[in-house]
Amino acid sequence: MRWKISSGRLIGRLHREKMELNQDFISVRPMDDFACMVAADGASVARYAREGASFTTERVRELLVQHKEGIFSYSDDEIKSLLLSSLHEELGEMAARENVCIDEYMCTLMFFACNEEKYIAANLGDGLLGCMSGNGKGSVLIMPEQGKFANESCFVTQDDAFKHLRIVRGAFECDKVYFMMTDGAASCLYDFRERHFAKAMNVFCDWVRKYDAFKVGTYITDAMIKLFPSKTSDDCTVALICGLPVANNG
Repeated sequence: MRWKISSGRLIGRLHREKMELNQDFISVRPMDDFACMVAADGASVARYAREGASFTTERVRELLVQHKEGIFSYSDDEIKSLLLSSLHEELGEMAARENVCIDEYMCTLMFFACNEEKYIAANLGDGLLGCMSGNGKGSVLIMPEQGKFANESCFVTQDDAFKHLRIVRGAFECDKVYFMMTDGAASCLYDFRERHFAKAMNVFCDWVRKYDAFKVGTYITDAMIKLFPSKTSDDCTVALICGLPVANNG
């Protein structure tokens, strides 16, 4: 399988005005027989949210690759334990070195992992994962989950993160583009009232199918710069993946 993965990131207006950096992070890994993409959104109220999101994406990507041979046979609870136990331990060590509470590294978590036959999607927090078929029909794989109060999310550093990490599985279909987006991007690309994706999402998916993955990342980022600031002041990240079967000439 030849994987095409493209992504776009946009720093939110509020962070830009404060001369702060983007707190959304994404890490991807395409391989011959496996691919994954991981995203995290740091909580603005946390002192080391950016560091927490950066570490979380890289560490979860590493764990998914290390366990790629067996991950699709693991139970949901086994996957949750594998990822969250490591994150809690290592983020806890980072917090101890800085003499702060682990909640100073608060961030959300999403990932999508697949091989030629199956996929696993997971979401902890207010991001959104979905897919879109070649005819433009979009489907949500996992909706956002809010926290107890408005504008509050769920984070990997919580003691009860295990119960908030939601996992779905399915057959990987080559005619579909699969994607995930942080809450800022979701507010621009999905109509939660009408329950459908914006036309821009169809365009992004068509680009991924047709063009070079690196160029698509540039196209998506340029589109986000033009369209998103009028809709949200939050950081925005969107990542898309599709699989192209490799012809067997032998």
